[in-house]
Amino acid sequence: MNALTKFVRGPVQLCTQVFLVLMLVACAPAEQSADKQAAEVEKTQQQKVDEQAKAAAQAKKEEIEQQKKDAQANNFKKSEYTPQLKVKDKLTTRNTGSCADFSQKDCLNSSKCLLDQDKNKKYVCRTAKGACEIGFVQLSREPKKSCEGKKFCQFSAASCFCPEGVQCVCGGGKPAACKTQKTSQF
Repeated sequence: MNALTKFVRGPVQLCTQVFLVLMLVACAPAEQSADKQAAEVEKTQQQKVDEQAKAAAQAKKEEIEQQKKDAQANNFKKSEYTPQLKVKDKLTTRNTGSCADFSQKDCLNSSKCLLDQDKNKKYVCRTAKGACEIGFVQLSREPKKSCEGKKFCQFSAASCFCPEGVQCVCGGGKPAACKTQKTSQF
């Protein structure tokens, strides 16, 4: 019986050893494969985070560019309708001279003169007439409020007007004015 046990025990031990070796060989690639997969998942996640950060930075850059374009467009609109000249500039002809002698800029800043268009659409500086025109400064900060604060006066906004020395989108139209309000009759 001893011989039989030795005979059986030898191959069983051999099979067990072969089985263990096969298990090690089969399991080793699986462990390496799992590590490799984890590394790839981490790499993919990092790429997604990087792409999101890049997209956010691009969106912010586009937003800033749009704000710049909007600001430039607003500046053109302002200069088209209400030219931005310095109201504090000194009048070159002073208030003692005739309105006809005033420069366009001086006329626009004057409370006793009014820049208007003649029949030939040429700009002329004339003496303000009537309660609505007298005291009205065409280039004041709030010309509408200044005009309509007087009884029976109505503000007429500039229509494609561009004063000398200012770059505008359009020009040649009427400057702002303060006129007597038309009353309706029943």
